[in-house]
Amino acid sequence: MNWEVIILQNLQSVRTPFLNSLMQSITIMAESIFILLIIAIIYWCLDKKIGTKIAWIVIFNGVVNGVIKNIMRMPRPFERGVVLPLRVETATSYSFPSGHTQTATSFWTSAVLIFKSKSMLIMAVIMSLLTAFSRVYLGVHWPIDVFAGLILGAVWAIIADKIFDPYKGFTKIHLILASVIFGLTIFLPTGQDLANTTSCLLGLVAGCIIEKKYVQFEEKSPPKQQFIKIFLGVISTGILYAGLQNILPELKICEMIINLIVIIWIVAGVPYLFKKFLATK
Repeated sequence: MNWEVIILQNLQSVRTPFLNSLMQSITIMAESIFILLIIAIIYWCLDKKIGTKIAWIVIFNGVVNGVIKNIMRMPRPFERGVVLPLRVETATSYSFPSGHTQTATSFWTSAVLIFKSKSMLIMAVIMSLLTAFSRVYLGVHWPIDVFAGLILGAVWAIIADKIFDPYKGFTKIHLILASVIFGLTIFLPTGQDLANTTSCLLGLVAGCIIEKKYVQFEEKSPPKQQFIKIFLGVISTGILYAGLQNILPELKICEMIINLIVIIWIVAGVPYLFKKFLATK
């Protein structure tokens, strides 16, 4: 029997309700909605340069992950009848490499690159490994998937960090490359996950350029105003996303447009609201 099958089936045999809840909670912390919320709060309220850098590294990794998935096209273990999955709704594309693991690793590696502290490094290692383990425990990934996610997440975080300086911001080259990737994804037979990620990449680059040129908001505000900013940002983004989902048909290009608009809104539109109505200075 394959060693990966043995690991998956042994983990399934020791599942308990407590462990199931714990592993699902850990995997949720590596999902796009949770990561997006954390990055948005950092961007809106703490330091937009740090928020931009983390977003760039995580989304850049997401594109790399999606490209590899669409090349390898590896089925997941439950699709082979090896194990019964938990939280199967998070298994939306191919198996190799693990998107959750690569996202978590890139997120925490970006934190290490920014803060450069031993405590952050320890936290990054722990959270990345826990995410990797949770994906195997839940039966939605092969062990080799999460090993690859750990390595790729760290390596591509470092590469992404080298090709973007948050103090200089995005340039026309970044915008052109992101646009080309976005355009290729429209016409190539890729999965929806990769299409959405390339849309987020273009949205981040375009949004940052718009914000720098036309908005130029300040992150620092009194505590009460910070809570209002988060509330306003989350609610307005949720309304925009839900509205676009109801208006546009369920097509690949429409999903891409929705993600593009939403990310631009988070990066430039919401800060405009802050500056317009909250008078942040």
